[in-house]
Amino acid sequence: MPETGLPAENLLRGITCSPWYEFDCVKGRELFEKSCNYKIANACGALADLYERGKGGDKDVNKAIETYEKACNLGSNEYCYILASRYERDKHAEVNIPKAKEILKKLCDKKYQDSCIRLNNIEE
Repeated sequence: MPETGLPAENLLRGITCSPWYEFDCVKGRELFEKSCNYKIANACGALADLYERGKGGDKDVNKAIETYEKACNLGSNEYCYILASRYERDKHAEVNIPKAKEILKKLCDKKYQDSCIRLNNIEE
């Protein structure tokens, strides 16, 4: 597929370097960045995962958290949930229980997965 610069095509090309595959992660990261700049939530979330794992470039947990936040703010419940997990108990990021609770409360209101249970069980 020739590259046209359209975000959906960039996203599809980027998937070759998703967390589940091990192809050209440098190019995949670049294409996820382009797609994320077009405000495609899932591209931002996948990009955050690449930052977190150090795939296709340097590992950068702070940039991963920022990018998970962007995906969350763009409406991805899945990446909001992951972000809440990072704030709740991640060994690489700064623990921020109030922020984790805030995110889980929003997800609970949407009845997303087990966010209500996690919200009720979170310890400060």
